[in-house]
Amino acid sequence: STFIPIRYPERFAYAYSAVGIHDPARVKGGFHESYARTNGGMKFNIKHESGMPVWEYLSDPKIVRDNPRANLPFIGFGNGKNDHGIGWPQAIELAKALQEARHPHGFVWNLRGHGAGHFQTGLDLRTDQSLPAFTKCTLDNNFGTATRLKEAVPVKMPWGQIMKDVYDGDHRGQLNGYLRWKTDDVVDEAGRWEMTVYLMKKDRRGRGGAPKDECTVNITPRRLQQFTIKKGDKLKWTNTSLVDNKVVQSGTVTADEHGLVTLEKARVTKGANRIALVAVK
Repeated sequence: STFIPIRYPERFAYAYSAVGIHDPARVKGGFHESYARTNGGMKFNIKHESGMPVWEYLSDPKIVRDNPRANLPFIGFGNGKNDHGIGWPQAIELAKALQEARHPHGFVWNLRGHGAGHFQTGLDLRTDQSLPAFTKCTLDNNFGTATRLKEAVPVKMPWGQIMKDVYDGDHRGQLNGYLRWKTDDVVDEAGRWEMTVYLMKKDRRGRGGAPKDECTVNITPRRLQQFTIKKGDKLKWTNTSLVDNKVVQSGTVTADEHGLVTLEKARVTKGANRIALVAVK
């Protein structure tokens, strides 16, 4: 469910993947062989019609990294650290790629193996509306480096079962798990972009919600419609707290070589914040 949207992003608003294969070359056993039977073994170096070696074309992380300008849909996915079928390293490689290329995404993981679930926003996402890419949130957990531990760490699950974590990093966690934005008040017009972002609160039953009232996160506007940005453009930005309607941050930013701007260490709260970008004439 991530493979096609990553390669044909204009057709999809979002993609949710539960324990999917994101890089077949990193997968062992039967799953790897099923790809080999269809695409030829890696040793044959068969080319895809695009000219790329087919096993490189099959790699979601490579496509993501090679196309930072692409307007990818929101990618939400999950993986188990103890998934002995598709493995753990290939999943965090996609997470790293999405963070590095600053594409919209969310990631969850745990020790449940090939039943780890996936990430959903619950938002009304559309192909004709911009959305934010969140990176380096201070509430993110550490997914580690996929380095196997010398000795497995026993972890007691909420239902009492003891499971073993064989990799470094947190045994369960999320990237961007508590961050959301409003889809009904987006301003995306020539010369101006605005969006309301917020941290999730607990539901009526007291479940979920961000563990803290505030975080900082890098925000990159994506899938822009009317608000165009080119390499070298300078823009002013403000961050207004909607609790008291006060500007809590402001500054200027310059578009990078990909025509992207990233607002670093933006403050986001449960009370919601209005992020605004204005082109400097």
